[in-house]
Amino acid sequence: MYLCPKIANRTKEMRRNHIIQLTMIACGLLLLTGATSCASMFMGNPNCTCTHPGPCVCCGQVVVPQGSVVAQAAHHHEDQNKVNLDSLLNQDYSLEQIYVEPEEPTRIEWKDDSITVDASTLMPNVAVSGGRYMPRAVLMENTENEFFAYFTENADGTVNPLRLRVQYYADDPLNFYELMIIADGWEYHFKPASTQRGKGSGRMIWENCDEPLKMADRDMIYALSHCQWARMYLLGAGGMQHIKLLTDKQLKDFSNILNLYLLKGGTIQ
Repeated sequence: MYLCPKIANRTKEMRRNHIIQLTMIACGLLLLTGATSCASMFMGNPNCTCTHPGPCVCCGQVVVPQGSVVAQAAHHHEDQNKVNLDSLLNQDYSLEQIYVEPEEPTRIEWKDDSITVDASTLMPNVAVSGGRYMPRAVLMENTENEFFAYFTENADGTVNPLRLRVQYYADDPLNFYELMIIADGWEYHFKPASTQRGKGSGRMIWENCDEPLKMADRDMIYALSHCQWARMYLLGAGGMQHIKLLTDKQLKDFSNILNLYLLKGGTIQ
């Protein structure tokens, strides 16, 4: 095949440029691997084994000896990478097993807490009549179902014992003799010394107890004034029960009356 001189020369030039590019790439690879001879051997010239510093007599590429600054830098970089890799591989990546003992819930018991409210804050929720302090809007009537605490004040400003009053009104006799409170899951018992019973309108009957709270009742008192929820069980004759969830208002009223009683110098004895 005949090629004109211009095309032939251009083909030779392209071939030579291609060879130079390949040689430079090969030398770059040798530099990265710490080689000390030129890249001519990769280009079909196995007789070229230049190992001296400077330009290669065969291909003109610069030979970098093993001890040169560039080679040392390449080896240093490689060694540092190996150190970093070894450091990562030697890390302890195992998860530490930490066991935390679960906190067991404790029964609510009486504490001599300091009172953080004053009487002026409590009084709007308290009704006073004849020296008797009880929750506002609560009726002390046999025909009402109620659960509340109250106390009376003497003319000289002293207070009488805090009292608990429970009123039951229904068409089914209960004859309750004991009160059980479940507050935040804990059980408290209160046995009145006596209960009163009577007949209401039609088939309705009423039962109630009105008793002073004593030292033995302090845990129940504290629970009712600090719990999140409470349920009342009136235990009656023949295994009968009347169960009622105490409302947030009833619990708040109980706490208000207790705090007011303590602020006035009352104690649970």
